[in-house]
Amino acid sequence: VPFKQLPSRDEFENAELSSLWAHIRVTDKNTYSLSEKKGFLKLQLLPANLSKVESPAFIGQRLRYRRGEISTKMYFLRKTENEEAGLVLYKSEKAFVKFVLNKVDKLQYIDIISHKDSVQTTIVHKLITSKNGLELKIIQQENKFSFFYKYSCWWKLGRPAGS
Repeated sequence: VPFKQLPSRDEFENAELSSLWAHIRVTDKNTYSLSEKKGFLKLQLLPANLSKVESPAFIGQRLRYRRGEISTKMYFLRKTENEEAGLVLYKSEKAFVKFVLNKVDKLQYIDIISHKDSVQTTIVHKLITSKNGLELKIIQQENKFSFFYKYSCWWKLGRPAGS
């Protein structure tokens, strides 16, 4: 029996999430919507975070290959402190890298933050002027990851991060 080719994109046009998407711990269909706006995945913010043994607002896919690219276009309006949105390279609550949009004192930043054994290290903290519709992309080549953002053209951030 031949293997079914896995899709390389998801435009979120189906009524249900594809089985390729995974949650951390508990799957709660009330924390996301595919129907609020056709072609969009909307996540509800939750108080849980990635560094705790909780169920955060997270929907992701496993890295399937040693080379690849993941990207998203985000519309994110932060209302309170500690809200962020973006892409995550997640191994466990003790080891992950966040590539997120954040705000500090009404200014927007793109952050690349590494978490390893309860130690948080900010790799990049870059002020940006994008109002909305920010795109993020991570390119993987073996065990190296490069981070890019786009609001008018693509920009590379920081040094490549190892696995």
